Amino acid sequence: MSVLARKEREKLARRQSIISAAKELFFKKGYQMTTMEKIAEKAELSKRTLYLYFKNKDDLYISVTIEGFLLLEENMIKAESREISIEDKVKALYFVMVDHCLANKEYFRIFEFFFTDQARENIPAKLNDTINEHVWKCLNSGKEVVEEGIDAGVFREDLDPVKFSILMWRTAAGILDLAVLKGLTRSEKETYRELFEENVDLLIRGAKNQ
Repeated sequence: MSVLARKEREKLARRQSIISAAKELFFKKGYQMTTMEKIAEKAELSKRTLYLYFKNKDDLYISVTIEGFLLLEENMIKAESREISIEDKVKALYFVMVDHCLANKEYFRIFEFFFTDQARENIPAKLNDTINEHVWKCLNSGKEVVEEGIDAGVFREDLDPVKFSILMWRTAAGILDLAVLKGLTRSEKETYRELFEENVDLLIRGAKNQ
């Protein structure tokens, strides 16, 4: 391996270690209580080194948020490409989000904070727009599956695909908000799983042609 290649790998590894440290602190302490000093300490780097990779806390917060969206989007693409019925594809997309957020609680909390006025006031408009693009990319996945269902005659013709997609993600987020608040026991996990399943079944039932 060349010296330049080795240095590039080291640089990428250091950047990822910073993002991992920031993700943990944003989750545990929240946006306001997390500082660049604390992130540098957590990553075992100097504050000066931190600023070589990220210009400020907002820049780092956006990077953490986008990383979470990229992981989610990757799994959604896999769900969309599966050869299954329209109804099962809707459920698959729904549970991609649910399973992603339950397995990565830090990302879920950071996602949710982004939608508060407090977060948006601190984030430059350009970066705000970048995250919004990822939000709508996820919503568009649900919209496209619903449109496919309408074309196939599975869903009602008067169904609004965008509204359905928003309802699907936000009702899931509401249940996730309860589930992520605490460490769940095995029985509680099963109970929440039932809630998620009943929720998506009700949405699909209301969307179907009678």
